[in-house]
Amino acid sequence: MRKERLLSAAVEQSASIVIVTDPSGTIEYVNPAFERITGYPSAEAVGQNPRILKSERQSAAFYRDMWKRLSAGESFTGEFVNLTRDGREYWQRSTIFPVRDVDGRVVNYVGIGEDVSREKELEAQLLMAHRAGAAGQLVAGMAHDFNNLLASILTNAQILDMSRAEGSPPEPEVADIVAAARRGGELVRKLVLFSRDGDLSPRPVLVDAMLQEVERFMRRLAPASVAVRVEMEAGGCHVMADPLALEQALVNLARNGVDAMPRGGTLTISAACESAGVGDAPQVRFTVRDTGVGMDADTLLRVFDPFFTTKVPGYGTGMGLAVVSGIVDALGGEVAVDSQPGQGSVFTLRLPAVAPPAEVPEGADPAAAVGDRHVTVLLAEDEEPLRRAAARALRDLGYAVLTASDGMEALTTLMDHRSEVDVVVSDLIMPHGSGTDLYDAVRRWDHRPRFVFTSGYAAAPWDPGDFPDVRFLPKPWAVAELAEAVRTALAEDAG
Repeated sequence: MRKERLLSAAVEQSASIVIVTDPSGTIEYVNPAFERITGYPSAEAVGQNPRILKSERQSAAFYRDMWKRLSAGESFTGEFVNLTRDGREYWQRSTIFPVRDVDGRVVNYVGIGEDVSREKELEAQLLMAHRAGAAGQLVAGMAHDFNNLLASILTNAQILDMSRAEGSPPEPEVADIVAAARRGGELVRKLVLFSRDGDLSPRPVLVDAMLQEVERFMRRLAPASVAVRVEMEAGGCHVMADPLALEQALVNLARNGVDAMPRGGTLTISAACESAGVGDAPQVRFTVRDTGVGMDADTLLRVFDPFFTTKVPGYGTGMGLAVVSGIVDALGGEVAVDSQPGQGSVFTLRLPAVAPPAEVPEGADPAAAVGDRHVTVLLAEDEEPLRRAAARALRDLGYAVLTASDGMEALTTLMDHRSEVDVVVSDLIMPHGSGTDLYDAVRRWDHRPRFVFTSGYAAAPWDPGDFPDVRFLPKPWAVAELAEAVRTALAEDAG
C-alpha cells in the first residue's frame, strides 16, 4: 500500500506529462502536468482519444509506425507537434509503452512526455545562426572578388575620362560606367552588411541626405495605405556613421513600422540635432514613428533580442531590430523604443554629431594635385586587369611605378629597390605572401616605405593597433581616392 501511495504521489507531482489509455486508446488518466501543459482539464480529457492533441504536422506514416511498434508489444519514442486546448502548437517528446497483465495481455498504454518547445526553439535559432554564418562567409568571399572586378572597371573608366582632349566634354557613356561601378560597390557593401559579416567604416554623413535615401526607399516599399512623411530638421548637421549601415538601421525600423500597420496609417521619419545638456556633446536624434498596433510591456522587454519576433512564421526572422541595436552600439549611439498597445510605436536613435568634412575648393582636381615624379610607388596586386589600370593611373598622376603580381615578387622587388620605394600600395590577400607580410619584412628598415593596404573586403581585417601607420583603401576605389591615400601616406612620412 505504501509503495502504491509513493507511486501515485510521484506521478501526480511529476513535471512530465503522464497519460494512461485502455488498449483501444481511450484516455483513462492524465496527471496535473498534462492539464497544465495542454490546457485540458482531467474531466474533459478522460474518455477522449489522444487525437485531441493532434496537429496534423506528423504524417500518416509516422502514426502507422507508432502503432506498428505498440501492437508488436514494443515501446515507441518520438517527438510530436501537438496542439493545446486553445490551439497553440507545442513540441512534446514522448515514450509510449504497453502495460500487460499477468497473462501477458496488453491492458493499458502509458505515455510519458515532456514539453520540449523551448529546446526546439533554441535548436532552430542555432541552426539559423549557423546558416547565417555560412551565408556571411559566402557573401564576404563573393564580395571580395566582385569588388576587385568593380575596381578594375571603375579605374579604367576614369582613365578614359582623364585621357580625353583638354576642353572636350565628358563622354556620357564613360560617366554611366563610372556611376554604375560606384553603385555596384554600394550594393555589394549593403549585401555584406545584410549578411552581418561586414565591419563598419564610420565617416561624417550629412543627415538630410541620409533621410532622402531612406525616403526614396520607403516610398517604393510602403503600400498605398501607408503615408510616408519625412521631416528634415537637421539642417547641415553631420553624424559620424557608416552611411550604408545607418541607412540599413533606419530602413529596418521603417519596415517594422509598415508591418505594424496592416490596415494602413502614417509612418514618420525625422532627424534633428540636439544637445542633452550644457556642455554635452551634440547628438543627432533620428525618430521613426508609426500609428500601428503598438506593443505590450512584455514585448518591449524583448524587442531587440535576436530571433524574437511577433510576426507569423515566414514573415520575420526576428533579426531586424537586433541588427539595428548592433549597428547603433557599434557606432557609439543608443536606441530606445516607446510603445503601447493600440497607440503605435516610436523608435529613437541617438548618434554623435560631428563637424562637416573639409570641403575641396571648387575646381580643384585632387588627382592632379599629387604629381611628384621623384616618388616611387610599388603596386602589389594579383588581379592583372586591376594592376594594369592602377599602375596606369598612378603613372598619369606623375609617380614612378613598380609592379608585382604576388607577395613573393613584391618582396623581391622591394628588396631590390629598397632605397627607392616611398610608398607600397598592396592588396592584403595575394598568392605567396600578404600585404602584412611585406609590412613585417621592412618594419626595421632605416628607410621604411609607407604602406597603403587595399582589399575587396569591406573593412580592414586587422587590429588597428598592430598597423597604426597604415592606410586602408577598400575596393572599389576611385582614382582620386587612390591618389588621396598615397598623398596622405607621403604627408605622414614627411611629418
